[in-house]
Amino acid sequence: MIINMQKLGKSFGILFFWLILIVGIAQSPQSFKYQTVVRDLSGNTLVNQYVSFRISILSGSENGPVVYSEIHNDSTNQYGLVTFDIGQGIAEVGNFSQIQWGTKAYFLGLEMDPAGGNVYQYMGTLQLLSVPYSLHTKTTEGFWAFSQADRDTMTTMPIGMTFFNTTSKKINYYEGTHWYEVNGTCLPQPSQPIAGPDQLNISGVTAMLSANTPSSGTGVWRIVSGTDGFLADSLNPSTIFSGTSGNTYTLSWRISNDCGYLADNVIISFLPFSCGLAFKDIRDNNVYNTVQIGSQCWMKENMNIGQRIDGGVSMTNNGVFEKYCQGNLESNCDVYGGLYVWTEAMQYSTVAGVQGICPAGWHIATDAEWKILEGTIDSQYGVGDPVWDLLDDRGYDAGGKLKEAGTVHWNWPNTGATNSSGFTALPGGARNTDGTFPSFLVSGRFWTSQEDGSNAFRRVLSNTRMDIARNSANKNFGLSVRCLKN
Repeated sequence: MIINMQKLGKSFGILFFWLILIVGIAQSPQSFKYQTVVRDLSGNTLVNQYVSFRISILSGSENGPVVYSEIHNDSTNQYGLVTFDIGQGIAEVGNFSQIQWGTKAYFLGLEMDPAGGNVYQYMGTLQLLSVPYSLHTKTTEGFWAFSQADRDTMTTMPIGMTFFNTTSKKINYYEGTHWYEVNGTCLPQPSQPIAGPDQLNISGVTAMLSANTPSSGTGVWRIVSGTDGFLADSLNPSTIFSGTSGNTYTLSWRISNDCGYLADNVIISFLPFSCGLAFKDIRDNNVYNTVQIGSQCWMKENMNIGQRIDGGVSMTNNGVFEKYCQGNLESNCDVYGGLYVWTEAMQYSTVAGVQGICPAGWHIATDAEWKILEGTIDSQYGVGDPVWDLLDDRGYDAGGKLKEAGTVHWNWPNTGATNSSGFTALPGGARNTDGTFPSFLVSGRFWTSQEDGSNAFRRVLSNTRMDIARNSANKNFGLSVRCLKN
């Protein structure tokens, strides 16, 4: 069976993306085939080239917890084709043989490093619309398997019994008084929900409010280890809450389907974050890459959240994220990010280091944090050097190391640009107070979260210089925003 998938990826295109599911009856192969032809953005096939992939299996949704991930290192052939077995790679998370294929929807996430290293680029996620039959039967080998009619004639069965229903093709569960069907209709419903826990301290990967959970309620959630986490409903798998380690949150839940607690689990998942991985902003599903630079973890793209408004319209504190796009074109925001007046970027706070428009766990870097970045990468002036306290152009080559190399996005000559830091600064220009958009493709201008009297500090990178400028600007200018991990 072959499942076709749409073209994925920004930096590298994929001509086709095939999942070939090997069907077995007697024995269950713990893998399925993957084939792809890899091309660059110019359409050139990458032939006889060493490439590496990270494959992830996500549970419930494309934003769901990763139940399994693995690494594959292989070479394309003379046609640009690469083939490997998912399930037979170098495992990073989980155990492929323990995936319960028949119990819920699963999604396949793909990341690739076309250079064959471990700097993976997020390529996309798709739903596995057809569960590999042989793998599905493998998960049921330890269960009872019988028909709906057989089940209904049974008068006694052990509590917690799980079996594969050959009529409905779903997993059934017996909790002592009632049958439940995972991802299906329960028979029958309990008349009254039983009270569940009001506090969960999450230190593992996943916890569930399940068979003893009321259909709605309020509790306390505290992440006691790791960096981030989210609360999700397995039948409505979009993330509905996120938090940070060490903080305590009051949460409320409502199970979306009144029938079957096992089918309607509310899942609290702990998601570890490692700098260098791409992540999805759960507020709008934009994907951001990250890079470790010295002691700091930065986003590699400019923030692009909000509803676009025309350059001549003022941003206001109206409870809606707003952004400007160069030339009033949304397509420019897709590449260069949004432009924000300082107050909107800060979400109307004046506290240096505030989250502002950044995702949870991130913040708008302070003037001092930008100085650390500059000193970390500059060839002549280190962290703490007095040169970074100066105004206007200073340093030696920090700007060049921050700028994306070449002239795909920067205008010529893009002096000194190497992007050796991995920061990948782009020239989003600015939005003037009169609603015009100057300096597009020739300068990148970034807000800090630090005030300077009635103005605010910023950083400016130029296509004709390899140093970096520090000055302050009117808060009503629209500038780019880069976020720094807390």
